[in-house]
Amino acid sequence: MLHYCPLDGGLSGSSPVDAPVGLAVDPVTDLLYCGSLGQEAHVVALDLGGLRAGGGGAPPTRRRVFTPPQLLHPAGLAVWAGTLFVLEQKLSALMAFDARSGRFLGDRIRDLPDVPEALVVSDC
Repeated sequence: MLHYCPLDGGLSGSSPVDAPVGLAVDPVTDLLYCGSLGQEAHVVALDLGGLRAGGGGAPPTRRRVFTPPQLLHPAGLAVWAGTLFVLEQKLSALMAFDARSGRFLGDRIRDLPDVPEALVVSDC
């Protein structure tokens, strides 16, 4: 996954995420969640602190990896109220995880009508 800095117009680094798909930022914890279709499907949480002012432009570091057996093809991701939501393409489901521990909280929706790609979560 490449990091681009629009302030100087250049490539500022990269993170070791195989076949990245789907991104979500949690502004509360300053973590970037990225789905991966590498050797096994997973979601990685990267700490963005090093990219911020005063961080020296250090690349994001891995904080945790979510590798539940139910996750076959992550797609859209979103973080809301401490929960990481992940669209699962092969199962046509919306999965929920505790964003801090990575614990699988279960499917929130099963049998979505189409192959899911993107997700927006908001207050209702």
